[in-house]
Amino acid sequence: MHRFKIFAVFILLQTCFLSDCLAALRLSPLFSPHGVLQESASTAVWGWDQPGQNVEVTYGSARAVAVADKEGHWLARLDVLSAGPGATSLVVKGSSTVEISDIVPGEVWLASGQSNMEWILGKLPQFRANPPRESNPNVRMFTVRQDGALQKGEPGPLAGSWQVAQMPALGGFSAVGFFFAEAVAKSLSKPVGIINSSVGGSPIQAWMSSDGLMKHPETKLALELNLAASSAFPDRAEAYVRAVSARLTETGWAAEGPEAAPATPALNDPAWKPVSIPGAWPLEPGFNGGVIWLGREMTAPEQAFTVPMRLAVSGVRGGFETLYWNGKRLGSASLKDFAGEGALHEYQIPPGSIRPGSNTLLLRLVVPFGPLRIERPPTMSGFPKLDGGWSARVEADGGAASAPAEQTRVPAPEPLPSPKNAPGRLYSAMIAPLRFATIRGLLWYQGEANAGHHAIYGKVFPLLIHDWRKSFGEVPFLFCQLPAYYGKSEEPSGSKAKWAFFREAQAAALALPSTGMATLIDLGEATNIHPSDKEPVGKRLAAIALRDVYKRETVADGPVMRSAQREGDGIRIAFDHAGGGLVSAPVPLEHALSTSPLTRAPLVRNRPKSQLEGFAICDANRRWFWADATIEGETVIVRAPEVPEPVGVRYAWANNPTANLVNAAGLPARPFRTDDFPIDE
Repeated sequence: MHRFKIFAVFILLQTCFLSDCLAALRLSPLFSPHGVLQESASTAVWGWDQPGQNVEVTYGSARAVAVADKEGHWLARLDVLSAGPGATSLVVKGSSTVEISDIVPGEVWLASGQSNMEWILGKLPQFRANPPRESNPNVRMFTVRQDGALQKGEPGPLAGSWQVAQMPALGGFSAVGFFFAEAVAKSLSKPVGIINSSVGGSPIQAWMSSDGLMKHPETKLALELNLAASSAFPDRAEAYVRAVSARLTETGWAAEGPEAAPATPALNDPAWKPVSIPGAWPLEPGFNGGVIWLGREMTAPEQAFTVPMRLAVSGVRGGFETLYWNGKRLGSASLKDFAGEGALHEYQIPPGSIRPGSNTLLLRLVVPFGPLRIERPPTMSGFPKLDGGWSARVEADGGAASAPAEQTRVPAPEPLPSPKNAPGRLYSAMIAPLRFATIRGLLWYQGEANAGHHAIYGKVFPLLIHDWRKSFGEVPFLFCQLPAYYGKSEEPSGSKAKWAFFREAQAAALALPSTGMATLIDLGEATNIHPSDKEPVGKRLAAIALRDVYKRETVADGPVMRSAQREGDGIRIAFDHAGGGLVSAPVPLEHALSTSPLTRAPLVRNRPKSQLEGFAICDANRRWFWADATIEGETVIVRAPEVPEPVGVRYAWANNPTANLVNAAGLPARPFRTDDFPIDE
């Protein structure tokens, strides 16, 4: 029963009380002002009304009828192509009449994935420096709110609204989605709507249905373990909270004392001792529960003075924290809302509470039984890592003599996966409610959360594509290959480049029909997993859509290896998608570490005298060497004096490669390898 309770794909697609469903005519939020209707002869329009109610939908000259089923759900198929010029109002008549204005016909794409798809225009430095002054009514976006997906319990109803690309709403648009829509709308001279349903930090298994998860042993096991843990958690948590409450009543440790802690405690006082986080206690011999204070001074970055800041505490095992900022109580982890040992707790620091120069962060940790371990330091957006400079003092020490009897030590349950990590949760909350939508295609930018497990991803990613096509039909599925990340490699990386093998797993999905991949290997930042250059990402996805879906003449791919042939002491690589010829792009002197803040470093060169960089060649002992690579027509010949009898070539095969092969359109060559050496995860 738990599988159906937690992960079922809801036929009604919206969670509502029956009385609400029966009360009056309602439409899905997808049909709201400023929306885009997919130009199709059978565009779905749906909502709720009284059971058995006849419903009529009109849009310009187009008309469709439906009947609400016994649960009040109705769906009509509208011939948008016959609506005629100038249709902008959707009228629905049932038990009442609803008219929605400024709905335009056009192209609708569903964009999903994790943070790099979610990343909004307002976070891009170039957007903040030069926000657009004019609106673009041909670009519109519906952002699915995460309320239902990221709260406890069952997924909530679909929520969100359409916005036209104009300030100030534009700052909240998915950057990749916007640049994709802008490019397609300009080429087609028609509106493009993006349904943005993405969540930062989410792994692929959260976006799959329970049926899809059951088709691979790893994801099936993850689903079953999560269901079992979810079933056992309430009883285990109740027993733990009961034991902790009794212990705190016995000791009086829960009392926090004054409402405010000292604003500027003397952290260098002998009562405070330097400690390391991450780390484990006892601070005192025989510590077996009590109260510990942690403190440190923090210098705020400039942006912290004007915007709310979020402070996150996780990985605290054995204790419960209360936070103070500059002497003011921010909040406390609550037994009432106990979410598992080491669960994430977030606190908001309002604007005006952060002062220039030094600020004081204090944590009062109540440790019911001991021992205490903090597995990671608190984090605060915009601040440096908080893993150094901490001091601690003991307020109360129960000591070994007051240790509770073993039978009172109830083990704390592990936290359940967060909603964005739980298998199937985001599909249930943020994809299933959209499953009737008529769309032109799907956009996907995800993988960072799974990048350490390329072999599994290579099997599961095609399952997700099949999974979603059961809902949306055999529509095009366009996705992003991960860009460059981590530090540059001075030596050929062999089997150590986990992101290179992950990119290979992503590219394998191109074997499925109606798929396309944007190569982003020339983009990325070594220390920033959220590179700011989102415009080329959206434009490369748009180029694939324009070529493959809309049949426009355009170059959409960089060079793709077609074949490899041994020639004496070299290997000749032939390419498709030369796009007017292979080109050696200029190699810059520096590369980006991050654009937030802007930092750069000298570029690590692989083969400075070679026409092309990024090629490595292998001998029979599977030793890799940087190679000399030269363009000859639409082929590249690869050699190295250290390898007279080569057996394989790799290109751009690193987490963050230095590689400069492009075509005449400036699109980068796709990373590849000619070998099939087995690689461990």
